[in-house]
Amino acid sequence: MSASTEVFGPEIAPLVPDSSDPTLPTSDMIVSLRDLVSAIQRHPSTTSAMLRSTAARLEEFYSVPSDQISVDDVVDDREDFRDFLTERKYKKNSVRSYANYVGILIRLARQHGWTSSPSAVPPAWRIIAAECKRNDKSLLKYLVKNVGHPSAVREDDLRSWAHMKVAKGGSYHWTEKSIASMRKILLSAGYGGSLRVKSNRSKYAIRIELFPETLRTEVEDVIRWKVATFMPGRPRKAQIRPISADLLRGTFSRLYGFAVNVAQIKNIANLSDLVNADLIGRFIAWSLDERRTKGKTLSTKLGQVSAALARNPKYSGIVSDWMSALLNSIPEDSEEEVIRRKQEKFLPYEALRKIPGLIRRDRPVPANADPRTIALAVRDELLMQWLVTLPWRQRNLRELRIAGDAPNLQKTTLPVHSNISKPDWVLEAEKSDPAVQVWQFRFTNKETKTHHDVECVLPHSLVSLLEDYLTNHRRHLLRGADPGTLFLNDAGGPLRSLTLRTLVSELTLRYGGKIVTPHLFRDIFAFMWLELNPQDYLTLSKLLWHRNIQTTITIYGRKFNESAALCRMEKVLRL
Repeated sequence: MSASTEVFGPEIAPLVPDSSDPTLPTSDMIVSLRDLVSAIQRHPSTTSAMLRSTAARLEEFYSVPSDQISVDDVVDDREDFRDFLTERKYKKNSVRSYANYVGILIRLARQHGWTSSPSAVPPAWRIIAAECKRNDKSLLKYLVKNVGHPSAVREDDLRSWAHMKVAKGGSYHWTEKSIASMRKILLSAGYGGSLRVKSNRSKYAIRIELFPETLRTEVEDVIRWKVATFMPGRPRKAQIRPISADLLRGTFSRLYGFAVNVAQIKNIANLSDLVNADLIGRFIAWSLDERRTKGKTLSTKLGQVSAALARNPKYSGIVSDWMSALLNSIPEDSEEEVIRRKQEKFLPYEALRKIPGLIRRDRPVPANADPRTIALAVRDELLMQWLVTLPWRQRNLRELRIAGDAPNLQKTTLPVHSNISKPDWVLEAEKSDPAVQVWQFRFTNKETKTHHDVECVLPHSLVSLLEDYLTNHRRHLLRGADPGTLFLNDAGGPLRSLTLRTLVSELTLRYGGKIVTPHLFRDIFAFMWLELNPQDYLTLSKLLWHRNIQTTITIYGRKFNESAALCRMEKVLRL
């Protein structure tokens, strides 16, 4: 093998050593890290200094002398050692270089006759260890240390490890892959009784493109009728957005997939064969019993199918009273249970408010990092600051446009005749400059879920960070053509729904210790608002862009129960 010439950080050895340099005579016995360092000192080479420096870092990592560190330990803890260096603010090149030299230390030990001790993994775990890939070793070690037996592994154990890894700077995506891999290994070994397992029919759905011709034509006709800007005979409010059309398309795919793959019905040729009382009833029972689908979720999805057919003159005869009766019979969790389950996922609003500052604290120093790494940190800070300031739906966050034919976020003079309310800081600025330009956003009725226009001045707390991001950092994220969206993904394109969810989940897990999705920010914000302003549902409804205040009261007024009313009554009586 030829020597590599890859350059690392200037404070570290500049070259990655050749795999054949150094070598150790086989007369030395290697058990501990000290044995290995002693052998290196007796047989010096051009890389000896860096190998000794790596050994010193390992002593810091373990907080014990090198004679108490076995080579087995070093092998098992390589990934954790990288996390330790990252957490200690070592530069990226330094971390990579030290990790390479750990590999060289292990290779030297093997050249000298060292072999992994079979006792390093307890007997009960050896069948699990044999199936683990390299990236699974960290999770395996954690489980061996913290769980007595593979059969005792719970979902909470897997999640605790993930929380620890992400908090140390690990990748949320990587930890999820490791958990999925470990779950599969445990299940294959017969130890999955306490793990969250998806049905083995998880891929039962069939794409519409694969439907029989007549059925496919009818389903596409129904969806097209619901999405089109205008259709004769369709009620004005019956139009749905493309995102809702995708959900409807998915429900039809699941219905047909259930009929063919689960119920083993082979003669479905049209919508009447697919949507009938018998098949829909069987689908509901299977979804609730086998898939553990939530009743409310099932009611919503099938309700979309019912509405799409009932209002369409061509297909209204397919559904009748039987569909309403079935939907009304689907059991749903109590409102109290829904709130309890949701609040278990909450982080306190104050904890969320601290996250942007924590991201700023950890932002790489320009002298030590490339501009793109810094730009990613600024993007994350702005994203989290946006979420704790404006409780938007994630679609509107993803579709913020600063360029193109119709930007909906721009800095310009406020129209003279406008319904936009001006905050105090804008009124003050207009005193000295009536034409002052301010950041403002506008979403049309086609861009909001509730189909009404929204126009506002951007809150002042977002302005300076936004302008810093746009002026100094966003351009470093671009790869190719600019999509025009404010927020970009790691590849320079627009954020997609799953990408945004993953990014926010990783940031809240790292800095808050719990996964909080973008939509949960809305709930946390709403409950915080009502704690501080118990009767102000009107303002909350406008902040959440609800068109009807009754929607706000129905969703968030559930927390105002009989006990809250009684407490308020007592305050009144004490006056």
